[in-house]
Amino acid sequence: MRNILIVLVCFAAISVSICVYGRTSPQDDSWRQDSTVNVIGWFNKHDTLVYWINESNWQLSPTDTVKTSGVSTKVRLTVVDSTANGYKMDYTFLEFRGDSVGDSGIGNFQNRLVDKLGRRIIGTTINFETDELGAITKFNNLGKIKRQAKSLFKEAMKELMGTPEIAGLKDFGLDLSELVKDVDSDELVDGYLEELKLLFLCHGLTYGIGEFHSHVDANETVYENDTYTTVRFDPSDDTYSITTDVINIIPRDVLKDMVGGIVESMNSDSITQSFRQEFDSQVREEGVYESYFSSDYLAHGWPYRVVKQSTTTIDGRGKSKQTYIYLDYINY
Repeated sequence: MRNILIVLVCFAAISVSICVYGRTSPQDDSWRQDSTVNVIGWFNKHDTLVYWINESNWQLSPTDTVKTSGVSTKVRLTVVDSTANGYKMDYTFLEFRGDSVGDSGIGNFQNRLVDKLGRRIIGTTINFETDELGAITKFNNLGKIKRQAKSLFKEAMKELMGTPEIAGLKDFGLDLSELVKDVDSDELVDGYLEELKLLFLCHGLTYGIGEFHSHVDANETVYENDTYTTVRFDPSDDTYSITTDVINIIPRDVLKDMVGGIVESMNSDSITQSFRQEFDSQVREEGVYESYFSSDYLAHGWPYRVVKQSTTTIDGRGKSKQTYIYLDYINY
């Protein structure tokens, strides 16, 4: 039952927004002052970059950290057009690789999907535009992407429902086929766009150089949280980095309500009863949800390393999901 609680709490965790700063203009000659860094894209037509995106999931315990699944994606960014008002770009999927993680059932199944569906996605290109600072303003072919995403999702679910692991969930009163009916097509498209948005997440924003900390007490709308921000600039080559770490404290009573709602939705009296009996004895500490983001930039404003990680733990146990993006090739 303890493992079920941890898994459910991870799904119920609430993300925290991290980049809220003022915009600047590239026409300002003092684009980098001594005390601030402005994230601006000084891009040119025909700039071409290739990135590798490594996504992984981890199981955490007080004594060990175990990788449960992973997948790598190779993508290409190309500046199709450059004007005074902004840029037109293409984002193309080039390659997918599954990651062997031993006997992990999740990892093995994910590898099967990557091998089967990845070949259908290779060559898919997303057309988008940014403003003059490099902030994304528009996606031009999401209708086509949405149709492809829905088709692939149906294909993946058909294979997923045929696995013994998913079929066995029905014995616990959980019918995954009913849950996936509520999946919104826009959410599927977000899966295509998530890493692309990470690359341009902070363009057009201004950050103070140095280390900063802020604390917010819990109230009606937010959990108690601490935010740690570090911004560094290297004058030798004009590269810079931005790191933000947000740590939220989730009270036990909130955890119980959140997880309890999910357990009750399973329509299983035995699971609900077991949850009510065991939660108070098993979960004795508050939950911690940590959202980490870091990005390193070249002088031209192209990111060459991006890390996003979200971790949910209770009593030292939980799960972590990481996206690590690094620049493999650049031509400008």
